[in-house]
Amino acid sequence: MPKENAETEKKPTLHIVEYIPSRAVRVNFDKAWLANETDVDLYLESMRQALLAEIRQGKRIQI
Repeated sequence: MPKENAETEKKPTLHIVEYIPSRAVRVNFDKAWLANETDVDLYLESMRQALLAEIRQGKRIQI
């Protein structure tokens, strides 16, 4: 197997992970308070989507 020279050798890419506090994640929710089980379910789904959006951008969330 031929040895690759320095020009063709792939170098590892440096991936810097950004850490953010959970309070920095903006949850899109229309109500100011939770009044029933349905509100809780809707809020948790909105929070889930907001957290996943940050993670998909390569961020890590401190809880």
